[in-house]
Amino acid sequence: MKKIVLVTGNIKGGIIQFLETLESVLSEIGFEITVVAPAEIEKKLQRKKNYIYYQTIVESSGFTRKINSFLSKKKAFAEITKKVNTLKPDLIWLIDNPIDTVVIGLKLVSTKTPMLLTLHDAGGNHPTNQTIYQQLRNHYTDFLSDKLEHKVSHILLLSKISYKKYGLLKPKNTEKRVYFCLGAHVPNVKELKPDEITENQFHLFFGRIDKYKGLETLFRVFSEVDNPKYKLVVAGSGELTKKETEVYKLIKKDVTLINRYIRDEEMLWLFHHARSVVLPYIEATQSGVIPIAYKFGVPVIVSNVDGLTQFVEDEKTGFVCESEIDYITALKKLENDNTRSAMSEAAIEYHLSNMDWKKNILSVLDAILN
Repeated sequence: MKKIVLVTGNIKGGIIQFLETLESVLSEIGFEITVVAPAEIEKKLQRKKNYIYYQTIVESSGFTRKINSFLSKKKAFAEITKKVNTLKPDLIWLIDNPIDTVVIGLKLVSTKTPMLLTLHDAGGNHPTNQTIYQQLRNHYTDFLSDKLEHKVSHILLLSKISYKKYGLLKPKNTEKRVYFCLGAHVPNVKELKPDEITENQFHLFFGRIDKYKGLETLFRVFSEVDNPKYKLVVAGSGELTKKETEVYKLIKKDVTLINRYIRDEEMLWLFHHARSVVLPYIEATQSGVIPIAYKFGVPVIVSNVDGLTQFVEDEKTGFVCESEIDYITALKKLENDNTRSAMSEAAIEYHLSNMDWKKNILSVLDAILN
């Protein structure tokens, strides 16, 4: 039985859902899976026998905490390298690239094992609301990630646009690229209605709130819709910009804002009850939200950005919008039950045909391991 080691630096959210799905599908195919993950990972994934845990938080404060954290991680990452080397895996799969994953990856290069690095955003940095410290930290991570990308054997891109743009950004790594069409990664939990919700159907914006997500446009659109049949639900953590806050205040009666981390159970309920999922992004190279929408048979309304439109059959699985009028037209069309039902069927069919995890993973592994 071939062995694969999966490595993550995340503790919750979409990447952990990605990890769970990946581990499940790989096990079903017949691989022996070991996971390297932070000890602070979601409770449901703690104390698993096939996991190697490392500590990311130390009990101290100020400068002392930073020193202790650095020393603690250095020791932990050295131990991880020894354990992984002992396993003699056929592949090390870095499923994300935050700072901890990148540093662990640079250590694991010494094992001489084939290594696959997943890049969830391969088109450069998005406009963001981050602090100066966060931006500096991200630049440092990007610097280390660039070193890692030169050392790994393969780089996984999650959309055709990402595949193309990464080749333009990093031409020296062109031959390392592998393409994988991202499918829906949803947790196996029971649905739970968020306390803030009072309706059973709505238009949904889901995901972390940030400058590049285009919420100002979406709020303006709803301010121009007279007596909308379905409210807008915005669900995700993050901060609204000053302008977004101003427009939101004008339409609060038509919008439910759930500005916090959304639990897995709540996420499932929101997609199950959404009339549409709206992605008014300013830029994107791919989306993990669209596959989830399609799995639930929810049509999407997206901005005319190639990272999104690559997954949308206009007026069949969703609507592509170039102007605020286009968004209003799309919202109005989806008030019709027959239109919405036909698009729901098309969305499900698209997911089944293009976003099958097992088929797509086997294609990647055939290219890497054979």
